[in-house]
Amino acid sequence: MRGWLSRQSLEGSINGHKKLRLTPTDAVITAIIELIQPYMSGKLGLYGLHTLDITDKHHVLIPTVQEIAANRIDILNQHGQPVGTIKGLHITLHKDNKTGSFVKLDPPFGAVLHGDPKAAFDITFAKGQPFEGESILKAMKSLKTNVIEALNVLLRSA
Repeated sequence: MRGWLSRQSLEGSINGHKKLRLTPTDAVITAIIELIQPYMSGKLGLYGLHTLDITDKHHVLIPTVQEIAANRIDILNQHGQPVGTIKGLHITLHKDNKTGSFVKLDPPFGAVLHGDPKAAFDITFAKGQPFEGESILKAMKSLKTNVIEALNVLLRSA
């Protein structure tokens, strides 16, 4: 994998570019190395963003169901008449759980969900990818904040 695995490899890359006069000012370089730290053990998690940039981002996404909840479910027969009620349905599936619980109604039965039924789905990064097992949306929101912080560091250093 290409990339800056360590601070030393980042500094080596920058020094190679200095010879070609392809670098910003020394103050900006210092801010990048000391404050932003875009290498594997650095701050802000930006190394993972860099790694995503140089790998196939669409390799494998893992959709998972985290939670299913409904205040009340009325079970209906084929004529639409109530034949039973399930109250306070709340199913939580954990990442480690290999099996899940499902509610299935075979025809001719139907169901009416009451309250504010919700099913929360999440898509996580695949095994072996940067941010492995983390929610893609949560990781992207966190990286957005970190990129803004890194840009502010650069603006103050310029």
